[in-house]
Amino acid sequence: MPDGTPVEYDEIDLTHMKDTQERMSKMKDEVWNIYDRLQPIIVGLEDTTLKTSTFFTGNKSITKPQNVDVFKILTKQLGIIQNNMFEKQIEVITVLPSEWRKTCGVKGRKREEQKENAIKFVKEKYDIDATENEAEAICLAWHIWKKVLKRK
Repeated sequence: MPDGTPVEYDEIDLTHMKDTQERMSKMKDEVWNIYDRLQPIIVGLEDTTLKTSTFFTGNKSITKPQNVDVFKILTKQLGIIQNNMFEKQIEVITVLPSEWRKTCGVKGRKREEQKENAIKFVKEKYDIDATENEAEAICLAWHIWKKVLKRK
C-alpha cells in the first residue's frame, strides 16, 4: 500500500481445519508464504480484544467475558506471527479494531453491521468487491498507511 492503494490482498481461510494446533501451524506457514512473496518492511496485524457482556440483576451489574477460548487462540496466533516477524527484524504494527474502524468511518452497534460497512468502505474507496475478512484487512492497512506511515 505504498500510496494508500492496496497492492495485493487475500484471505487465508483455514476454517476447514478443526485441530487448533494444526490450524495455527498452517496459518504461520501461510503467513510466511505471503512474507516470502511480498517481502514487506512493515506488517500490520489486528490486535485481539476480549469482549464482555454486562447483565443487570436487581441493583447489581455483572460483567462476564465472552468467547474466552477464541480470544486465547487468537492471542497465541498473534504472538506466533509477531515473534516470527521479530526474528526477521520486520516492524509489526498492531491496531485495535476500534481504531481502524474509526479511521475508516466503519460504524455499527452489531458486528454484522460493522462488517457490512467495512465492505462498503472498500467498495466506495477502491471499487473492490471484497469479502468481510478482506475488507477488514484492507481497512486495517488503510488505517496504518493514513495514521502511521504518512507521518514517517
